[in-house]
Amino acid sequence: DRDMVARRLKSTVKIVNSLVNNSYRKRRYDGLNLKGKLALMGVQFLDCLTLRKVDLMIANSQVLVDSHSKTIGLDPRKTVVIHRGRPIPSLGSQLGTGKVEPGRDFVNRNSKIVNRTWLCVGRLIERKGHKDLLPAFAELLKTRPYDRLVLAGDGEYRGEVEQVIKRLGIGGSVALLGLSL
Repeated sequence: DRDMVARRLKSTVKIVNSLVNNSYRKRRYDGLNLKGKLALMGVQFLDCLTLRKVDLMIANSQVLVDSHSKTIGLDPRKTVVIHRGRPIPSLGSQLGTGKVEPGRDFVNRNSKIVNRTWLCVGRLIERKGHKDLLPAFAELLKTRPYDRLVLAGDGEYRGEVEQVIKRLGIGGSVALLGLSL
C-alpha cells in the first residue's frame, strides 16, 4: 500500500495520508473468509506500527477519525476532517429548526445550469455507498430532472447497483460506465 511505503521511506519529508474508508470495522471483517481476515489483520497491524510516522491524516468524516483512533491508535490531534472536500455549515443555525434537509447545503436547486452531470469514480463495492447515493440522486431528480449521474468503476457490487437503479426507475439518468470509457 502506498501509505505504508511512504511511511517506511520517511526522512525529513512530511507525511500526509488520508482516511476515506472505515477499513477495520467489524462488518468488514465479518464479510471475509479466513484468508481475507488474516490479510486484513496483517494490514491493520502494519498500519498500527507505521502510523507514528504520519505527520497529518486528512479524513472525510469525524466517524473515520473516531473509528481509526480505536482500531489503530490514530492520534486525533494529528487529523483534519474535510467532509468530502467541502466544509459542513452549521445546519441548525442555517435552517432554524435543527433538522437536516437533504441536499440543502450541496445542491443549488435554483441553478440556471439545467443539466448538471454528477460523477462518481470508484469500485462498485458495498462500502463505497452506492446504495445511499442512488436514492439521494433519485430524490434530486424530482427537482432537477435533467441532471445525470455517471458511475465510473466496476466491481462485485455491480449487479446490486443495477438492481437499485432499476427499482428506482432512474436508468435514463444514470450511466454505469464500468472500467472503460
